[in-house]
Amino acid sequence: DTRLNTAYQALLAGSKGDAHAQLLTEQRAWLKHHLSETHRLAADPDNGSVAFLDSQAFELNDISDRTLLLEEQSIVTQDMSTNMQRASAELAA
Repeated sequence: DTRLNTAYQALLAGSKGDAHAQLLTEQRAWLKHHLSETHRLAADPDNGSVAFLDSQAFELNDISDRTLLLEEQSIVTQDMSTNMQRASAELAA
């Protein structure tokens, strides 16, 4: 959770306008799906005592996948920003 929140906050802080709104929409959609799927798996009457384990496994995998995606997006965003700064400096020189 800490890594996910750190990556999300970094992306959020570096985004503006449409990109900022899109990130908010995507994160809200992911969270809604994450929570509903976790609860659905935990309450599955056909899984008995394994339902809780399935729910926990999904939750860990889903958070891990989302964290990696956000971290990758943050790296790409940082690289783009660095490249733009370099290009601006070269043009100014």
